Amino acid sequence: MERMGKVLKDWQGILFQDFFSLGTITTKNYETDERQRPAEERATLEANRFSGYQKIILAGLGTMFWGTATNVIAHLEKKLVSAENLADWVHYSLAHWVRNSFIYGAFALVLMSLGLCASTFPSSSPLAAGMAGLGGWQAFVFTLGTFHMASLKYYSNTEECFYSFLGAFAVITVYWGFAAQDPLLLHIVVKSILWVISLPFFVVFFVLYYLLHLIMWFLRLVTVIIFIIY
Repeated sequence: MERMGKVLKDWQGILFQDFFSLGTITTKNYETDERQRPAEERATLEANRFSGYQKIILAGLGTMFWGTATNVIAHLEKKLVSAENLADWVHYSLAHWVRNSFIYGAFALVLMSLGLCASTFPSSSPLAAGMAGLGGWQAFVFTLGTFHMASLKYYSNTEECFYSFLGAFAVITVYWGFAAQDPLLLHIVVKSILWVISLPFFVVFFVLYYLLHLIMWFLRLVTVIIFIIY
């Protein structure tokens, strides 16, 4: 019971004291930790962080320029031409995929390019950490999107592929926002989502803990009464 009480107290502190405040929710955890380190160590950690972002972005750009993305779009276009005589909804669905794939590819290319620039020249780039983190996140999302587009032929309809992508997108976005913590806006959104998800579990744990306390108190009371009577 003491251990459960400590867990409940710590959890309550995280939800309602440490976490649920403007200062905490708008602060990157790694920045708070790094403030307690020597200046030289902080500079090394920052350099390693930007180097990591740069490598991730280069991997994403490699996925694009090694032909994977363009080959996928070309494959979709061939399917679009071959589907001209099929049902209208099939033709529309494929056309929708081709158009959106091209638009997102251009959008992701811009963000990854900006992120690469920020991670290469962090000292002179505006919002360097945020832009580098945004580029790294988009590199992962773009790779997931390319994989799902290339996997369209294995799905019975495009909606299944789309829902699969949404699930993978949610997982990588939440983990990136909590782990990398750049850009700050994404980190704030993920923190808020985790707070909302944790709150119902805390309420259930809170009720069960005090219900157990009440049961234990009642059993002790019954034991005392029985001892007095007999």
